[in-house]
Amino acid sequence: MTEQLYCTWVHRSELPNNLRSRFRDLDEYLRTLACSAQQRLVLVAPYLSEGGMIGLRSAIAVSAQRGAWVLLVTSGLDESEALNRRAVSRLLEGSDGVLIRNRLRLLRTTERLSGFFHAKFMLVDRQCGYLGSANFSVNGLERNLELGTSLSGQQTQALDELITYMEATGELEDCTGEICKV
Repeated sequence: MTEQLYCTWVHRSELPNNLRSRFRDLDEYLRTLACSAQQRLVLVAPYLSEGGMIGLRSAIAVSAQRGAWVLLVTSGLDESEALNRRAVSRLLEGSDGVLIRNRLRLLRTTERLSGFFHAKFMLVDRQCGYLGSANFSVNGLERNLELGTSLSGQQTQALDELITYMEATGELEDCTGEICKV
């Protein structure tokens, strides 16, 4: 697979054709990825928004209904009114949310992680993915100038193994039961 460049930008239509043709739609690519998982969908971003989760919810639900586990890694989940916590609540609403809730694991950063975990990526079945600047928020998916690239299988596997390692070493902790109370 050849790596592709992706761009989300409300003004991309104003770019000259020769430049615009080098970028694909980031928001469309992320939705396509999110609904393509057979076994495991990993979403990592420090910032989420209610609108961003609403925009991705049906795509994520397709993968969850297929039986894929959804792993969401983020921060700022400690307070019930925190933006990321409200975004997760929106993700779990409605019939799509029920499908996701049954297949979701939520990981948050711990004090063992020195510094801020600022990475943004999405991984599908350790085979393909996205790495870039966009958070899973309305601004990241629709408003800001955000750039990213598709990932090869080897790159996707490496990032998946990194998340597994960080959980095993206590830098990430499972908070699913605490956040997703039924």
